[in-house]
Amino acid sequence: LFGDLRAQLAACHIGEKQFAELVSRHGAEETKFYLNEVIDYAERLTRAAIQELGYVPNQAARSLITQRTDMVALIAGEPNARFFHDPFFEGIARGAAQELGEVDMRLMMLMIQSSEDLDRVQRYLLGRPVDGVLVVSEHGANQIAEQVAAAQIPVVLGGRPTDPEHSDLAYVDNENVRGARLAAG
Repeated sequence: LFGDLRAQLAACHIGEKQFAELVSRHGAEETKFYLNEVIDYAERLTRAAIQELGYVPNQAARSLITQRTDMVALIAGEPNARFFHDPFFEGIARGAAQELGEVDMRLMMLMIQSSEDLDRVQRYLLGRPVDGVLVVSEHGANQIAEQVAAAQIPVVLGGRPTDPEHSDLAYVDNENVRGARLAAG
């Protein structure tokens, strides 16, 4: 092992001397120019090989390195039938998916309809499978936003918090009174 390390260090020292001689012979500017040319050429060859092979990065491996999943969860506390047939919820899901797609991220939908669902989703999210959470239509005992935020996962509520006085959660909401005035003309 130590012999291998010494050989690697010796190779580095030889390379350092040869590089210094190259700069001495051709000047720093010319050496830098051709070094960049070699780097650009190697990149073009690498990208062509990637294209030819049809290589697709392994998202699981990438997320281990970056600590990102490029996934946002949309969590709804509504029955499936209401969520998928109500134009309001459909608009939120479609809009969120479209905006996330613009930045190469994906939307995951999680439905909470019971305390068992709540427990299951909480356990799942503690594994940090998402980079953020959008919670819409949070009701009664099936509230998850505060627990997700406590796990250091970014959360945005679709609508005001149940108790805005005691919540630091970010939220997006409609201004219904002003909207009604504008609609009434």
